[in-house]
Amino acid sequence: MIFRGLFVLVIMLLPTVVQAQFSAGYETGSYVLRNQPNIRHYGQLKFRNGRKLLVETEAGEKRRIKAYKALSCAVGPHRYSVINRLQFNINSRSVNEKAVYAQVLDSGKITLLRYHHLLNTGIDWLFLYRYPIDVYLVRAQPDSSFAAIWDTYDKSYFRQHIRPFLVARPDLLKLMDGGLITYQDLPRAIYALNKNRSFQPEAVLERKE
Repeated sequence: MIFRGLFVLVIMLLPTVVQAQFSAGYETGSYVLRNQPNIRHYGQLKFRNGRKLLVETEAGEKRRIKAYKALSCAVGPHRYSVINRLQFNINSRSVNEKAVYAQVLDSGKITLLRYHHLLNTGIDWLFLYRYPIDVYLVRAQPDSSFAAIWDTYDKSYFRQHIRPFLVARPDLLKLMDGGLITYQDLPRAIYALNKNRSFQPEAVLERKE
């Protein structure tokens, strides 16, 4: 009986626990649907998670836009693209999403996006061990797949996986190898590459491994 009562309590609290990861309020924004690519819809928007966008229209109607039904959206000052068939492995877990919203950080020679994911490391049917992670999605060609790169204790992992995208800028490679371009600095480094500008390190010299 005690176990049953605890189980019921967990199920009742579960939506609150999950929603707490995405508790930001609504912001003015817009979105474009896949079946209406030439029409932009406006309203108050916020994310339920990386796969669902919540919308309050000007008429007060509430909608839920799943990523696979959309092409893009803008929430406040941030732009998002829909990435289809996203697959990668992280911490011995396989992430396989039909479609997700990913924030556009920069574009040009290199496209850089950031995807916010809830990683489940516990019992799947309980969803009790989920925690948020931010994953960079990087690609050099419009028709190529995105490479997923995330922050780890092993800093050599970051250098190894981002190196192919910085080969056009030997100065950036040198700074990265010297520990002056870290995971957190990547958006500024890609911006410098795309805009052909110099990069001024701000990071504390990382401990090489």
